Amino acid sequence: MDIRKAKMEDIDQALQLVDAAKAYFKANGINQWQDGYPNKESLMHDIEQEKGFVLCDENHVIGYCYGAYEHEANYDHIENGQWLTKSEQYFVIHRVVISDVYKGRGLAAMFINYFIDICHKEHIHSIRMDTHDDNLSMQRFLAKNGFKQCGRIYLANGDPRIGYEFVLD
Repeated sequence: MDIRKAKMEDIDQALQLVDAAKAYFKANGINQWQDGYPNKESLMHDIEQEKGFVLCDENHVIGYCYGAYEHEANYDHIENGQWLTKSEQYFVIHRVVISDVYKGRGLAAMFINYFIDICHKEHIHSIRMDTHDDNLSMQRFLAKNGFKQCGRIYLANGDPRIGYEFVLD
């Protein structure tokens, strides 16, 4: 298995993973990704900006996520806590999805480790993520992988999320 930057020819397989995650959220009463986002256009934008990544088993896309060293405006204000680092420089990860067939094998952590390697090479000392209050599996995943819950952030549309940060050594 390997991780690489997503290409436009990966879009249909990546979108299938996102759609499966949306269906899972809906079936489990998680009001995340139920407003049409992320969609094909957002994934295409990720890929055009070289910020979309895929996890592949042979030539089959089994995971997708967004990763970038960039400022995230939604993280400028945090309530009921604070970020672990004061730096404006951090890496962000969004939209982590793994194929239902491959879930439970620790494969999402491969994305985290891949981005940690990038951060070490680029001298970036922090990774930030967020998730929905009801997305308990992502909350467990983040805690298991060394992320600390930092407080409440809000998306541009006003939806609340739990902010997490991982500080690299």
